[in-house]
Amino acid sequence: MSNYGIIRIEKFTAGSVRGVQIHDKRERKHSNTNGDIRFSDSHKNYDLSGNQCHTFSSIIKKRLSEINVKPRSNAIVMCQALVTASPTFFDNKTDDEIRQYFIDCYNFLVNKYGKENIISAYVHLDEKTPHLHFNFLPITKDNRLSARDLTQRGEYTKLQDEAYNSVFKCYKLDRGIKGKIKHISTLNYKALTLQTEIDRKKQELATLDNNQLFKMKKHINELSARLNEMMSVIESDPDLMYEYKKARDNFFKRDEKNFTDR
Repeated sequence: MSNYGIIRIEKFTAGSVRGVQIHDKRERKHSNTNGDIRFSDSHKNYDLSGNQCHTFSSIIKKRLSEINVKPRSNAIVMCQALVTASPTFFDNKTDDEIRQYFIDCYNFLVNKYGKENIISAYVHLDEKTPHLHFNFLPITKDNRLSARDLTQRGEYTKLQDEAYNSVFKCYKLDRGIKGKIKHISTLNYKALTLQTEIDRKKQELATLDNNQLFKMKKHINELSARLNEMMSVIESDPDLMYEYKKARDNFFKRDEKNFTDR
């Protein structure tokens, strides 16, 4: 079975930065939208950037001041690269081996987007699959704030290629299939994958004995409750809901191999 290197980009306005910080730094010990977090393991998470003593907003404000940029209220001031790999890649890996993988990913992203533009780089080990949240200001080489220039379609394909050649290939990870799926937000991604898991478990019900059936139904109910919490957030945001509906039909038609190209 192939393992894939995974990298995707999400964009945030100033109004969303605080929420991302709360999630990345685990500033709250509960989550209404992510039931995968094991808060008892959150002490194992770490930041590779060395900026953990500062708020995301203060770092953004300082950097924009340095380049004399005053963004519009709806401007994208932060991008996040989420980097991980197929879950089986991490099987039997030591903590040091996992850390080195994310250090290599971090160094690649620093070289690409500039150390001066880094906001944070949190590695989360308290969810199902280890992953890195690399937050940065989308500032171009000529000191413009432009997420559009750094994340447009051609640039995203280039990012996938560069990540493969610089890091993933060294770990014998495959690159995803080009052009098979467009970016969707992290919350919608989690909702869609959770719905897929629920559907698969429902299909297994007919093959189980009574004892297994009871346990599986209980598990499905727990997953469904978690999905309902996510959907309540998605439905409250017209942009998220539009994106969710647009992605939903295509999402369920793609196999795992194609889905990793994000």
